[in-house]
Amino acid sequence: MKKLLTFISLIILCFLVGCDLTFETYSNKTNQNTTQNSATSTDLIESTSEITMTDDKYTTKEKITYVGSPMAVGIWHRPNVMGDETNLDGIKKTLDIFSRCGINIVYLETIYHGMAIYKSNFLPYYNGFSSFDYGEYKDYLSAFVALASERNIEVHAWVEDFYIGIERGRLAENHPDWLLLNKDLDYKQSEGNGYIFLDPANKEVTDFLINVYHELLSKYSDIKGLNLDYIRYPVSSKSDDTGYTDVAMSEFLNSVGREVKEGSTLLETFKKAISSNYSQWTIYRAQKVTDFVKNVKEMVDKEFDDVVISTAIFPNMNEAYETKKQDFSLWMKKHYIDVVTPMAYYDNTQTLIHYLKEMVNGVDDVYCYTGVSCIYHNLSSSLVNEQIDACLDISDGFVIFGSQKLLNNNTYITLLENRFKNVDYYLPHLVR
Repeated sequence: MKKLLTFISLIILCFLVGCDLTFETYSNKTNQNTTQNSATSTDLIESTSEITMTDDKYTTKEKITYVGSPMAVGIWHRPNVMGDETNLDGIKKTLDIFSRCGINIVYLETIYHGMAIYKSNFLPYYNGFSSFDYGEYKDYLSAFVALASERNIEVHAWVEDFYIGIERGRLAENHPDWLLLNKDLDYKQSEGNGYIFLDPANKEVTDFLINVYHELLSKYSDIKGLNLDYIRYPVSSKSDDTGYTDVAMSEFLNSVGREVKEGSTLLETFKKAISSNYSQWTIYRAQKVTDFVKNVKEMVDKEFDDVVISTAIFPNMNEAYETKKQDFSLWMKKHYIDVVTPMAYYDNTQTLIHYLKEMVNGVDDVYCYTGVSCIYHNLSSSLVNEQIDACLDISDGFVIFGSQKLLNNNTYITLLENRFKNVDYYLPHLVR
């Protein structure tokens, strides 16, 4: 009897949902104000609903097959970079240009210089933005994400992790013990003639940043990803060393079995220890960065499973490890990241190809959206097309750095519009 009732229930359910559970819609080509090349558009998917039975309960699961080619066409964008995003019309103007260019993913600079472009409980709202008027939206970020979604453009939060600017802001003033110190015990690093970094070895710092990202993703559920930038130590070498905080020096000495003896200082003991263990000191710092990436990934997977983790790194693996303490090949192998966005900022296309091929050999099943600076460096249209071709041939797409050189250049806008307006494509990571 139970089997008979189950069979009858299945027939009734099928009748209710309809005999044909498959629908297809096809892409309309882009026009000036809207784009349908993004895979988030229902015009670029085929959806099949599948009925399954578990413990006498029926569930309907939607299977999505994307139409077209997997391809990321992205851009890194700093809010109000042209000075006209002080209201909704300004944001719409920017997004309409991105839409014309076929861009389907924007890495929006969301946390930089130790400030946020949204109203945070942890960080100050970015200078000047509180005086801007975004109508019904509470802040710049909520307006940008909503308007981008209307244009089928994904927004990922581009965040600067350990770098907090070149001036002492609120973070530095409130937490001077969080600042990274160089070998001269100065918080002003040689990179950038005075960049200020937080200490990756300080658990209070990494816990704070993870709480910031948790807040961001909780408040703005339409943010589709985190793009981790400055996920590293300042550029340094043995002769121009950095990382000399009490937390790091004490922990490193403990890891190599050294103690501060009477009559000596922590700094003196530490310097003696690394003189014979410098490779271990490099490993220690690289591990601190790796641990942070891992912890961000674990938080996201636990709380925001659909959010994509990506990192902005330079594609030369050895240089990244030695000078920045980034072991990004390990991040990829351990699947701590979903997408890598290498900053392949080379004017020479053959150089770009060389380093990109070297890097993607270790990518495995991590997607690669190659960062290019051809537009930022004002290269010719033929060279821009040549670099795009190289990226699409070797990787899963490209990301333009940065938007300020695109938004006011009709030549580049027309180039991208003509190249992508009649092509159907979707973001590769949507099928991960």
